[in-house]
Amino acid sequence: MKNPGHQLKTAWVTKLSGNITISGNQVKIFREDADASPGSYYVVLRMESSTDESTADAHFTRPILITHIVTKFSGQTGIKDDIAESIDDQIKVLVIPTANNDGLTDPSGFQILNVSPQSESYLTEDDGQYKYYQKIVRWEHQIIQTV
Repeated sequence: MKNPGHQLKTAWVTKLSGNITISGNQVKIFREDADASPGSYYVVLRMESSTDESTADAHFTRPILITHIVTKFSGQTGIKDDIAESIDDQIKVLVIPTANNDGLTDPSGFQILNVSPQSESYLTEDDGQYKYYQKIVRWEHQIIQTV
C-alpha cells in the first residue's frame, strides 16, 4: 500500500495556488510552513493524520489535511474576521465545486472518492504590534489506491 499524503498535498497546492485573492491580491499558499515574508494573508497546508481502512480487495485511506488560514492586521486596525472567512469560502468553492464532485486532480495511482471539511477552529493572537486571526479547517478525504 502506498501513502497518498504527499501527492494529495501537491493536488491541493496546485488547485489553490494563484486562485485565491483578497482585494485583487493573490493569497500565498504554502506547504507545511510559511516563508520569512508571507504577507498579510496566507494559507499553510499540512497533513495531520491518515487512517488505513484497507480491505482484502482494496487499499482505502482516510487522510486528514489541514488548511491553516492566517490573517495579520496592524494593532490599530483591529481584526477583520471576514477576510479569513472569504479565503475559506474560496477554498471550499475550488475544492468542492459541486455537491457530488471534488475539484482536486487525483494523485497518480489514487482516486479521491470523497472530500469534506470536518471541523473548524479559530485562534486570535496579539504580539503588541500585529493582531492575527487564524482559521484552521480539517479536511477528510477518502482515497482508494488504483495501482
